[in-house]
Amino acid sequence: MTYILAILAGVAGAVVGWTVAVFFGGTLGMPEVTNYWIPAFSGPGVIGAATGCLIAVLATFRVQGGYKRFWPLALRSAAVVLALALLGLGGVRGRQLALDHLGINQAEPTLDFEIRLPTHFPVPAARTDFQIALLTDRNQSLATLSDEWLHREGNRPVLNGKVSLYFRTTQRNLVLSLPGEPSRVFQIRLAENPPKAENFNAWRQSDFVGDPGTDSQRRAGLGDDFEIRYRVERRD
Repeated sequence: MTYILAILAGVAGAVVGWTVAVFFGGTLGMPEVTNYWIPAFSGPGVIGAATGCLIAVLATFRVQGGYKRFWPLALRSAAVVLALALLGLGGVRGRQLALDHLGINQAEPTLDFEIRLPTHFPVPAARTDFQIALLTDRNQSLATLSDEWLHREGNRPVLNGKVSLYFRTTQRNLVLSLPGEPSRVFQIRLAENPPKAENFNAWRQSDFVGDPGTDSQRRAGLGDDFEIRYRVERRD
């Protein structure tokens, strides 16, 4: 009976902890991370839910079960919390599989981009010499250059690649880094949940240039002839 009460208390504690964490996290300006796979089970909510569940289970075993010593109390509480965590993860995974089976699960979109380099720019021989990263207020993701990663428009080399948009946010920067070169930062101007686009947008110059060896940046000028265009792709 004590274990049943501990499980019920753990569920109630998780709900209360999640609610409190999300409310106070928003009040204090903590970001509630939202991704395309598990929209409500990340960020402050998870920390609050885990804390609330643990406190409720410990209190139940101590008050209802009469366990006072550390190890009997800790082991029983850990077993219940672990069981609840596995059940929760199983429920989330089951939901994903069911939505996948029905064809209504929303996969994260992909940013398909091209970066046009200056005329006669000395392009490295290997694509591994480039590092292109998507930086957001939620995460950092490395982009992947395509198999046919380089072509030319006249005398200008053009790189092409992809990067997944795992999180819904409007704060996205694509950063191009090369050995011995300043980094080039492109602000990606998209909605939080951007729609699919069939065509690339117009070419647009880089927004910032990073100073080598430092974290400082300056506004790109007319001579910083790096340009980007992009579109959003979604898997059907």
